[in-house]
Amino acid sequence: MDPLHTGERLAPFVAWLATRIDDESTRRTYRQVAEHFLQFCAADRGEPDTRRQRFVHAHRDRVPPVTTRAALERLAEHDAVVRRTLPVDS
Repeated sequence: MDPLHTGERLAPFVAWLATRIDDESTRRTYRQVAEHFLQFCAADRGEPDTRRQRFVHAHRDRVPPVTTRAALERLAEHDAVVRRTLPVDS
């Protein structure tokens, strides 16, 4: 995923996150985790079903796994909201 596409994907997530989490430090950490995850996904050639688990394991030196999982849950929640609000193709 190129930096422009990552930014396009992250911008709405960051705005949405600000409506969910008051603590700026937590929001920043979640944004960083989401950005690294999107970059990891773009470069990863492994099984998609285990991608999240492998990312949490690989990322554990940067952020505690519990924090990484929480950030990825927020990203998944945001993605679900976006999917529910997209126009339906006729």
